[in-house]
Amino acid sequence: MSKKISRKAKQKLEITVIITIVLLTILFWNSIFIYPIKFSVILFHEISHGIFTIITGGKIIEMKIYSNLSGSCESIGGVPFLIASAGYLGSLVFGWFLFTSAYNLKNSLWTNTIIAILLSLFAISFISSSIGIIASFVLAIILFISPRYLPKAAHSYIMKILGLVSCLYVLVDIKADLLTLEYRRTDAEILHNITGIPAFVWAIVWLAISAAVIYLMIKTSYRKGLTY
Repeated sequence: MSKKISRKAKQKLEITVIITIVLLTILFWNSIFIYPIKFSVILFHEISHGIFTIITGGKIIEMKIYSNLSGSCESIGGVPFLIASAGYLGSLVFGWFLFTSAYNLKNSLWTNTIIAILLSLFAISFISSSIGIIASFVLAIILFISPRYLPKAAHSYIMKILGLVSCLYVLVDIKADLLTLEYRRTDAEILHNITGIPAFVWAIVWLAISAAVIYLMIKTSYRKGLTY
C-alpha cells in the first residue's frame, strides 16, 4: 500500500475488508467454497481433544474425520472435563493465533510451522480416516508454504479467512446445538454428563466466549490496520 495513505484510512479499509469476509462467509456458508475451510476447523477441533487427552495423561485410541464435517476422538484416561472442553476452545485458539499472525510475518512463520507439525504428527499417529489424513497433510503444506513463498497480501488474507472461519464455525455449530430439537452427541452433552449442568448452559457459555473472541479479532484488525 502507498505510504501516503493515513493510518486512519488503513484502519477503516482493514475493518471493511474483515467485515466483508465475515458477511461473504455467512452468505456462502454452505457452499463448496467454504467447505475446505470448515473441514480444516474440524481438524483443529478434534486435534484439540487429542492434545488435551495427551497432556492430561490419557491415551488416544483413534481419531476420525468424515466428509460430512463430523469427527470423533476416542480416548481413555485423562481429565474428561478438560478433554470435552478442548474442542471448542481449541478451535477458537487455533483461529485466534492464525488470525493475529496475519499481521506479523515472523509470528506467522512460527505459528504456521507449529500447527503444520501438529497436523502432520496427528495424521501419522492417530487419524485413521483417509480423508482426514489427506486433509491434514494438505493443510500442513499450505500453512508451511504460505508465509514463506506467497505474496505477503495473499498470505495475510489466507490466515485472516482461516482464523475468522474457525471462530465463526464454533459460533454457528453451537447455535445449531441450541436450536435443534434433535438429540446430538455434542461436547455440550458430554459436559452435561460430566458435571450435571444442562447442555444448553454449556452451549450458551461457549456461544458467549466465541462471540467475544470474534469481537476481539475484529477489534484487533481495526487497531492494526493494513500491514502491507
